[in-house]
Amino acid sequence: MRLFFLAGHAKVLCMTNDTNDKKPDNEEGKIIDFSQAAKARRLKDAQEKLWQKEYQHKKTSSQHDDTTFTSKIKTLLPGNDGGTPHRPSGTSTDTDNEPMINLPLSIQIMLALMIGIHLLLNYGLPPVTQNWVLVHFSFIPAAWTGHLAAPLWTYPVSLFSFNFLHGSWLHLIMNSVMFLAFGAGVDRMIGAKRMLILFFSASIVAALAHLCVHPDMPYPLIGASGGLSGLFGAILYIYHKRGLMGHGRYGIWPIVAFWVLISVLFGFMGSPDGEGTVAWVAHIGGFIAGMLLVKPVVRLKI
Repeated sequence: MRLFFLAGHAKVLCMTNDTNDKKPDNEEGKIIDFSQAAKARRLKDAQEKLWQKEYQHKKTSSQHDDTTFTSKIKTLLPGNDGGTPHRPSGTSTDTDNEPMINLPLSIQIMLALMIGIHLLLNYGLPPVTQNWVLVHFSFIPAAWTGHLAAPLWTYPVSLFSFNFLHGSWLHLIMNSVMFLAFGAGVDRMIGAKRMLILFFSASIVAALAHLCVHPDMPYPLIGASGGLSGLFGAILYIYHKRGLMGHGRYGIWPIVAFWVLISVLFGFMGSPDGEGTVAWVAHIGGFIAGMLLVKPVVRLKI
C-alpha cells in the first residue's frame, strides 16, 4: 500500500494416665479445644475449592472456545479433517490430471481485476483520465476530513476501489505475489467468501488507521497490501490456534513484532521503485485487523 503523489466446633478429649494407670484425684481429663484452628482450616479449604472450581470453569470455557474455532477451521478445510481432500470410491488419484498451479477461483478473479485495471489505466486511458480515476477511486484522507472537496459517491466506493490501483508494475507484482501466498492459503482454510470478507474488512481498517494518523494528507492511498497484511495476520492466528507455530515462551509475538518493525522500516525507507512512499500505518492496521477479525469471520454462516 502506498501514498502516490499525485462452621461447627471440634473438640478432642485427651485422657492422661500415670505410670500406674491411675487417674489423678483432681482431674478426670483434659479438654483441648481446636475449634478456631479447625474453623480457619475449613474456611481456607472452602476458598481453595471455590477458586479451583472457578479456574477450571474459565479454563474449560476457553478451551471449548478455542476448540470450537479450530474445529470450524478443520471443517472448512478440504476433507473436513485438515488433510487430503476426500475422493469418492473409484475416482482416479492420478495427479497428472491436475494443473500445475491450482489457484482458487477467487484469487484468479482478484488478480485478473488488479492486472486488468492496471493495464487499462496505464495503456488504455489518456493522462487526464488517468488522473481523474486516481483522484476519484483512491483513498484520500484530506477528502474524508473536509480539506479537499470530493463527490459523495466517492466515499463508499473508494473504501474498496483503492485496493485495485497500483503505482507501478513492481507495486502490482509484489501485491500479486502476496495474494498468491496469503490469499490462496486463507481461501483454502476458510473459503472464498470468508476470505474476501476478511480481505476487504482488513483493507478498510487499514485505510481508517492511515486516516487517523494522517488526517490532512492530500496524497492518494492505493494498493491492496493493507488487506493482504490482514490475510497474513489471519494465517498466523489460525496456525497458532491449530498448534502449528510451536509452543515457545512468547508464542507468535516475535513474528508480530518483526512484521511491525519491517512495516515501520519500509515506511521510512520508501518504496523500492521510488514511486511514492509506503503507508506503514495501513500495513500495521490491516495486519492487526486480520488477527482480530478472522475468528468472527470464520463463524459466519455463509
